[in-house]
Amino acid sequence: MSTPMEISSVGVTNSAGGTPNGTPQGQGTEVPPVKKRKVTDCVTETKEVILKYTWEIRNFSILRARAMAEQIGDDNRVFSPPFGSDQMTGRWRLCLWPAGEDRQDANAAGGAGGQPPPPANNEERPVSLFCHLVSPQEVEVVASAHFACLDNDQNEIDSTMMQTRVRKFSHQEGKESNRGFSEFLSADQLDDVLFNDRMTIYCEMRTIPQSEHEEPRALAKACSDMAGGVQGKALGNDLGSLIDTGSTMHSDVVLVCNNEDIPAHRCILAARSTVFRNMLSALRASTSQSSTEGIAAAAAAAAAAASSAGGGGGQVGVGVGGEVPSQQQQRLVVSDVSPNILKVLLRYIYCDSCKELEASPFPHATVVDILKAANRFNIHGLRERCGEALVQELSVQNVAHLLIEASLHGTETLKKQCLRFAAKHYRAVSKTEGFSKLDRHPTLLKDLMHILATQFTKQPVATQS
Repeated sequence: MSTPMEISSVGVTNSAGGTPNGTPQGQGTEVPPVKKRKVTDCVTETKEVILKYTWEIRNFSILRARAMAEQIGDDNRVFSPPFGSDQMTGRWRLCLWPAGEDRQDANAAGGAGGQPPPPANNEERPVSLFCHLVSPQEVEVVASAHFACLDNDQNEIDSTMMQTRVRKFSHQEGKESNRGFSEFLSADQLDDVLFNDRMTIYCEMRTIPQSEHEEPRALAKACSDMAGGVQGKALGNDLGSLIDTGSTMHSDVVLVCNNEDIPAHRCILAARSTVFRNMLSALRASTSQSSTEGIAAAAAAAAAAASSAGGGGGQVGVGVGGEVPSQQQQRLVVSDVSPNILKVLLRYIYCDSCKELEASPFPHATVVDILKAANRFNIHGLRERCGEALVQELSVQNVAHLLIEASLHGTETLKKQCLRFAAKHYRAVSKTEGFSKLDRHPTLLKDLMHILATQFTKQPVATQS
C-alpha cells in the first residue's frame, strides 16, 4: 500500500495506518442541538430611485438680457426637454428663470408667494430654478430635488448646491407640481458659474415609489414543492442518508479528521467541490502500481470466495452487503477543519442544506467556522449563504470582526454590508475592541474611509421647500 503523503494541508494514509497523532478516534467537540429559526412570511421594501439630468445652457448672458426686457412678460423663463420615465421616476422638466421669477406668477411657477418684489436694478436680479412634474394628470410622485452648477471639469460647485425637502408632486392647482428655489443663484455668483458664457445645471431627482412586497418564503416553498420541489427534497434526503448513518456502504473514500473516520463518495465530492476534485485526482495519481496489484488480488480473492460459497454466476463481488472492500477505500487526512464542521460541509455537499443557518439562538461562531471551511473547499453556494445569514446578525460589537472575516474568506456581499453598517454607526463602532484590529488591515480602513467621505460630501448644503 502507499505510504502517507501530504497534499497541501491534506494527507493520505493507507487503510490500516490511521493518522500520525495518537488521539482516540471520534474525539472532537460536539455541535450543540439546533432549533429551527422563525421564517419571515413577508418582506416589505421601500426603495429610492435616483434620476440624474445635466442641462447645458449656452450664451446665458444673452438669455438673461432678453429675460430682463420689460416686453417679455410671462415668457421670462426657459424649459428643458422632458426627462425620466412615467412608471418609476415620473417625467420631469427643469424651469429656469434667467432673471428671477416674476413674483406675481410665483404660485404658478413654484415660488413662494408673498415675498418682496424683485430688485429695482435688473442687474441684481437672481436666477430662479424649479423642477416640474409633467407626468400624466393622475400620477403623483413623492420626491426631492438636488440642484447644482457644474464647473469645467463637470464637478459640482459647492456654493451652488441646494436641495428641496421630500414632498408630493401632483397636478393640483398651485405649486404642487413644481418645487425649487426663487433665488437659486445670486447676481454675484454668475461670474463663478459661467464658463465661456455657458452655464451647466445638474439635477438629481430622488423619487420614492410605492413599497414593494416580496412573496412570502413559506408560500414560495409551498409553490416550489407543488411544482416539483418534493422530488428535489426526496433526492436530497436520499443522498443525505449516505452520510447521516456513518455507514461505509458504497463508500470509496474515507476522510480522516482528528482521527475520526468519515466515509464519503469520490464522485459526489468531485462534482460539488473543485478542491476535493483536485485532491482526489492527486490521490489517484499517487497510488503506486503495487497498491493497484494488491487491490486486484484482493478483488480476485473475494470473487473466488464468493464462487466457492455457491454464488456461481461468474460476477466479481464487491463485498458483503454492497460494501466496497477496505483495500479500495482510499483515505484522506483533513487537518485544517474540525470533524463537526467537516460533517456540516459534507451535508451541504450532499443535500444542499445547512440547518445551522436557521438555528435559534443563532450559532454565530459556528457559522463563521462554516464560512471559513466553505471558502477553503471552494463551495460557493454555502459561502454566500453563510454571508447572508451573518448580515442579519450584524451589530456594533461584531461588525469589525465580521468585516475582517468577510475580506479573508471571499464573501463580497457580507463585506459590503459590513462596510455600510460600520460607516452608518461609525462613532460607536470605532470604540469597540474589534475596530482596533482593523489597523492590521489598511485596505479595509481605506474602503471604510472612502464610504464615510462619500456620505459627507452628499450632505445637502441648503434646504428649502
